Amino acid sequence: MKKVKTASAAKVFAYYKNFIRPLTFYAIVSYLLFAAAFACTEILRPYIVKYVIDGTIARTMTPLTAMLLFGLAALLYNLCFRAADYTIVSFESKMWKILYDGSIKNILKHSPLFFINHSDTGKLITRVRRYVISFETLFEEFTFRVSIMAIYAIGVTCVALATDYRLGLLLVLFIITFTVTTVTFFRRKMELEQLATEKESAVSGGISDIMMNVQTIKHYGRRNEEIERFGKKTTAYKDAEYKAQMFANHVRILKGSIVMVFDTLMVGLLCYLFNAHKISVGTMYLFFSYSFQISMAIWSLDEGLKKITKAIADAGELVDIFEHPDDLPDAENAVTGIAVASIKLENISFSYGGTKQVFENLSLDIPAGQKIGICGTTGSGKTTLANLILRTMDPSSGQIIIDEYSIRNHFSQDGLKNWISYVPQNIDMFNRTVMENIQFADPSASDDDVVSATKRARLHDFILTLPNKYDTLIGEKGLKLSGGQRQRIGIARALLRNTPILILDEATSALDVMTEWEILDILNKEFVGKTVIVIAHRLSTIRNMDRILVLEDGKIAEDGDHLSLMELKGKYFDFIRAQNTGGSHAAAVKENNLVH
Repeated sequence: MKKVKTASAAKVFAYYKNFIRPLTFYAIVSYLLFAAAFACTEILRPYIVKYVIDGTIARTMTPLTAMLLFGLAALLYNLCFRAADYTIVSFESKMWKILYDGSIKNILKHSPLFFINHSDTGKLITRVRRYVISFETLFEEFTFRVSIMAIYAIGVTCVALATDYRLGLLLVLFIITFTVTTVTFFRRKMELEQLATEKESAVSGGISDIMMNVQTIKHYGRRNEEIERFGKKTTAYKDAEYKAQMFANHVRILKGSIVMVFDTLMVGLLCYLFNAHKISVGTMYLFFSYSFQISMAIWSLDEGLKKITKAIADAGELVDIFEHPDDLPDAENAVTGIAVASIKLENISFSYGGTKQVFENLSLDIPAGQKIGICGTTGSGKTTLANLILRTMDPSSGQIIIDEYSIRNHFSQDGLKNWISYVPQNIDMFNRTVMENIQFADPSASDDDVVSATKRARLHDFILTLPNKYDTLIGEKGLKLSGGQRQRIGIARALLRNTPILILDEATSALDVMTEWEILDILNKEFVGKTVIVIAHRLSTIRNMDRILVLEDGKIAEDGDHLSLMELKGKYFDFIRAQNTGGSHAAAVKENNLVH
């Protein structure tokens, strides 16, 4: 079987250790209290029963003494166990927050390109939830089962050897045999659990993919095809889970045989020693009790190891993401601000995944305060250029300079974004209120600042028609709003931030022409003296820019203002004519080519 590439158990525990370090005290105290409670009930009590039985037969045990012994053991058990309950509650309530916060912190260090290439929303949500739940499973299994089992084995062995070395040695032999068997098959069991976890994640991702595209599936009548596609994922999960469970069953048969042989030998040896008058009735009871309890504990341990292997496999999927190198590391000694919003690209080269080359030695100089429009055919690199300036990805060679500083070597990720407002065609929304979605751009902004921004974005009047006005929840991804309304929220965000650089990437494509012109007029007034980059399909959007670039195959095919490019009668001239001409096939083809 191909080895599943999942983080090792050592790495999983290393991350848990770092996250939970502040809670070490609670964890240790919980463990010690529970261990003491367990010792009282599982090790001490059977020995007290032996002592009482032998004393009663010998007529040396009084009822009061027996009551005091049992009462003391019960009191110690309850005191320790209840105290452990309180410390565990304190530990777990803090643990949930630390693990969730730490998970999100580690995930958000990666670039958007990482998530496009390596994950999807459904899988990622599942991985985070599993990671947190897996820690609880591991903590409980190691604290309340595995380590307690170890204490029990050591304690019982010591008592057994001190009581009768022959019975004690048989017990030691059983524990060693069972432990060796468990360890021998543990690695193979881990591999099978990891494979099953991987297939289960694929199922979760498939569910998320279908739920997020229900309308598309219905529109294209592809319900049966999607059911079949999803069925392949569930079949793979079923097969992987079947292999894991069948292997576990085979191991249980072997372990069950070991337990059966041990129980048989222990009963036979106990009867022989008792008939030979070499052990007392109390000793016989003690070893019957220990043998039964340790057999049950061994089976319980097997179930615990099953949960541990699955928990490690589940947690390992998210640790894989934690471990992935940061593809856009922050610069050391990053600058905290810019004086001039000039942008310069020097010999930029870039390709997606080493496949098609988008840019090769591209150079571009945008002076501070210039308003520049960008158009071009499909795949010419318009949006890629914006993403490189935003540093959501790095060029393979060359550098991008803002205010004489290389954005790779002199800016942190968050620091760079503080100076650039970006409004894409598809605006991402949170399932929060309208106010919170706009205020996200500048958390320090007052409600009055937000209202001012929405008025300038021609959004305020619409918001007042909503059930709770600015406090209205807009639904997941803003699905309760139209495309134009979402775009105006994106523009309101940009107006609220008021940064030195503004990038609009088809940001008004869903607006009617009149609203678009009103907003562009507002942006021209608001961003006087600031650097503006506008990527547009509708060329009327950019015709009044100081400068217009026409991109073709990753190169600047034309560069000039509207009038000079029209006089050139090149690509830009053809695009304008295509948009102004109705009916002809050539015009339609050229217009379609403008879609980026």
